[in-house]
Amino acid sequence: PCLMEKSLVLNGIILDLYIFFWNLLGPDYFKMVQNRIRTRHFQQEITTGTIALLLKGGIRRALTNWRSTILLSMEYKVYTKALQIRLQFVLMSIINVD
Repeated sequence: PCLMEKSLVLNGIILDLYIFFWNLLGPDYFKMVQNRIRTRHFQQEITTGTIALLLKGGIRRALTNWRSTILLSMEYKVYTKALQIRLQFVLMSIINVD
């Protein structure tokens, strides 16, 4: 099994599942994203994050031993990654790195 997904996600669906079934999920996912962009409405479950605390180790009562993270849905992560890939070439042409 592929273990590419290392981060936690809110809805429990991992990246490996999307990769494995992309031939089936991809066209419908693409239509869903197009519809969401056109209507300017994403479901709250997709755009909501949940703050979680993860124990780094040590004494549980010490606040310094906890790390906060925000759990997002995998649908949101896939959408933002696709958007980032699409925009990176445009942004590189209009933003000066100096």
